[in-house]
Parts: sequence; C-alpha cells; structure tokens
Amino acid sequence: MKLLPEQEDHHLPDSAQALKPWYIQLLRKVITALFSSSGLTISIGVFLALLLSGIIGMNYLDISRGVDKNGISLMDAYADFRMEIVDREATQRKIDRTKQTIPPIYQDEQPHNKDMGENLDKRLNDLGALATSSTLPQTEKYARFQQLVGGTPNADVIFERYFKAPISESDWQQITLASQTALQNILKTGFTEADEQLRRDVTIRQSIPRSGYNTKYRDMIYFALDNTLQPNLILDEMAMKRKQEEVAAQINQKPEIRTFNEKQKIVGKGEKVGAVEMAALERMGKTSSNNMLVSWLGLLLMSGLFVFTLWSYLYHFRGRQFFKPAYAALISTLVLVTTVFFHLQNTDMLGNIPPYALPLGTVALTLAIFTHPHVSVLTTTLLIFLLALTLEGDFQKLSVLLFGSYMGV
Repeated sequence: MKLLPEQEDHHLPDSAQALKPWYIQLLRKVITALFSSSGLTISIGVFLALLLSGIIGMNYLDISRGVDKNGISLMDAYADFRMEIVDREATQRKIDRTKQTIPPIYQDEQPHNKDMGENLDKRLNDLGALATSSTLPQTEKYARFQQLVGGTPNADVIFERYFKAPISESDWQQITLASQTALQNILKTGFTEADEQLRRDVTIRQSIPRSGYNTKYRDMIYFALDNTLQPNLILDEMAMKRKQEEVAAQINQKPEIRTFNEKQKIVGKGEKVGAVEMAALERMGKTSSNNMLVSWLGLLLMSGLFVFTLWSYLYHFRGRQFFKPAYAALISTLVLVTTVFFHLQNTDMLGNIPPYALPLGTVALTLAIFTHPHVSVLTTTLLIFLLALTLEGDFQKLSVLLFGSYMGV
C-alpha cells in the first residue's frame, strides 16, 4: 500500500506569531482601535479639543502679535473691564522724591565738640609756650614749631610774623579766648561735611570776633582754628537708611494706581508699551510672556474637559447609540462653527453685530433633529459655559440665548 506524501504545514504556529516584535503587535492593535467606530469617535473628540484650544488661544495672542520686539504696539488695545493697576515706576519716583526731602540725621555732636575743644586748648598751650618764650633759640623754637604744625599751609609765614619775637602773656590770653569763642560759634551753628568742602575758609573768618584782642593777631587765631576744626555734624548713614526704608515702606503700602475703565484705550498703535500697560494686558491674559505655556495648558484643559464631559455622556447614553463617528463629526462641526463665530463677533471683526446674532438656537435645533434633545441641551449648555469662561463673553446675554434654544428644542 502506497502511502500519500505528507503535506507540509505552511501555517506558522502560535509560538511563531509570538516571536514578532512587541512594538509591531502594539502598532497593529493601535491601528485596529483607531479605525474602529469607537476609536474614530474618540479621535474626533481629541481633534475637537485641540482645535477649540487653538481658536480660543487666538484671543489670548492677539495682543502679543500686536507688539514688536522693541515693545511698540502695532494695534489699539482696549480694557475689557475696569482695572486698577499699580504703577510701580510712579511709585518709585515718589519714593525717590520723598527720600530727597528727608532732613539729614546727624550723629551726636557732643563728643566731637568736646574733642575739638580739648585739641584747641592743647594746641594753644603748646603754641603759647613757644610764642611767649624769650629764652629759646630761634632754631630750637622753629624745630618745636615744625613738630607741632609741620606741613600746615602758611606755617612758615605764621612763624615769621608771630614767633620770632616773643608775644606777651596778656596778648596770648586774648588770642586763646578769641580762638575758643570762635570755635564755640562754629560748633553752635554746626559744621557739616559739606561746609568742610565748600565754606571752610569763610566759616572760620566769619566766626572770629571783631574785638577783645589785638587785630594784628587775627591771622594767628585763624591759623589755630584751621589746625583744629573738624565737622561736628556727621551724617548718621545707618539712621538715614532706616528712615528711607521706613518712608519707602509707607509709600508702598499705598502705591500709585492707574485706573483703566471698561473700553478705555490702554495703548495705541505706534505707542510704547510701558510697564503699566503691559500689566493691564497681563491682567486680561493678553500678553506673550513666560507663562504662555501655562495659559495654553489651561485652555487645553478646559477644552478637554468640555469634550470629555460631552463624549462621556454620549458613551453612556442609550447604549452608545450616538457614540459614533458621524454624530461626533456633526457635533464637532457645529461647536467649532459657533466658537469661531463668537470669537469673530466678540473681537468686532464682523462689524457691529449684536450678540443675539449668535446662531445658538440653530445649533440646538440641528442637534435635536439629528441626535436627541438631551444631547442638544447638554452640548449647548456646556458650550455656553466654555465661551463665557474662556472668551470673556457676556454671560447674561449668552444665558438669554441658551434659554431661547431650550424653548426651541
């Protein structure tokens, strides 16, 4: 008996199928899921969320597109609502002006006055011992004089005029008394560091008494004061700094405010966008900044929440009867058309069209006819909330349109 030849099995066993790379199997499953009815419906929902966030995001980028790299506005910008913006530059200018009006705070002058009085008495005693001496040789007297006042301007002139010949004790006492009186006059009025730089010579000469001594010793008195006088009114930098900080804190508690009323122009075309104007635009969410990514994520989250809520309802409503690509495409088209129309109307790009021209009733009736009244009511309600929250629509007027669509449905 002739046996038939065994037929070869050309089908791969299950183990061979399992040997395919895991990513190929995953890709096959993803493609199969995407092209299924539920997959296409979910894909349309994701696409709707992305488009909605893009359309709504245009409202947040209209100002950033209108400002060039030099900060010059390329369009007119108006306030959407009344705003009070802190003008930090004006506040800082006010702080600077107020700081300049703060009277100087000086250190305690008594220690300085005491030191200068003691120094003058010691200098006058030392010079008096030389000036009244009649026994010291000229060379020794000059050497001691140089040790006391060496390097002082006009020291040699003073020595030639008053120290070569002895001065009487009574004359020197008059010089001492006049010098002390002049110093007290200066210290009583106050001698600042600015006076040291600008009025030293005039201050000393005006303080010297006009009588009570032989006037030929006037330059000697000036010389003694000039070697002793120091500022007694020294600025207390720490106290001034504390006072300035206190003043700045008080002003910052009530800063300068710029008010923008609703529909008031914030910045005009061709004008420089200042810090206050930029802050106002940021308050309205209409500036390009480092937070734009956060704004986009927020818009995407809002749009995704809208789509997720509506798609979840379709999934659980009447056994997924309306959770199909055709119904998803219809709802997405109507939602996108309504959003675009509202955005154009809200930015006055369609002219002076009243808000009641928004075709919300038509959208509601169309959905009610082709799907179900429940789906229509939920879609229009969620859409109104989305437009009111993201595009800053007038919720009162939108609610009138919403209840009108309810009646139509």
